[in-house]
Amino acid sequence: MGICISKASPEIHDIDYGHEHVIYYQQTISDHRIGSLHTHQGSKGFNQDAAILYQDYGMENGALGGVFDGHGRNGQIVSKFVRNRLPSLIINQRNSTITKGKTDNFTNK
Repeated sequence: MGICISKASPEIHDIDYGHEHVIYYQQTISDHRIGSLHTHQGSKGFNQDAAILYQDYGMENGALGGVFDGHGRNGQIVSKFVRNRLPSLIINQRNSTITKGKTDNFTNK
């Protein structure tokens, strides 16, 4: 058994049913896009993967989907940590780059 999510929703929420390693976000009500993520458990036992599907990520039509593959003694902890932190790190880097570009353009004129 692995992780598979496919859902449309007008709310932002943690999935509180099914698989504990999945977070799904959607911010708009009018958009009827559908997304899906899948991971498959291998033959070694406990599935340490974590997944995220984040629609309207960073911009109106943006999306972030990912399955984070955990390995080793703390694989499930690491995969959940990356799943929880990576979206904000990417957005912060993007915003910093955009702000720096605006500042550079302003000082070069």
